[in-house]
Amino acid sequence: MPDSAGWILNFQSPMTDPAELVLKAGGKSANLIRLSQAGLPVPEGFILTMAAYRDFLAANDLEERILSALPPAGSVDPDALEEASQTIRSLLAAC
Repeated sequence: MPDSAGWILNFQSPMTDPAELVLKAGGKSANLIRLSQAGLPVPEGFILTMAAYRDFLAANDLEERILSALPPAGSVDPDALEEASQTIRSLLAAC
């Protein structure tokens, strides 16, 4: 099992480099942290980092299976995208 250090950030986590924050927390999470640090009303909460997500995928041998479920690059076929989404949800739910 990977080391779980660095898997969780709270919205008040001190980070000043926006690029580092996006890499560590993902775009949506980084924006929540920025809003919170700016003093805007953000409910208390925490974020599972990108490292936690990657470690989860690796521990459950999911990365290749997820990639193989995706339609060809650039596909915008709604049915193919929905099918890929259902497959990926099933893979994650089975863990």
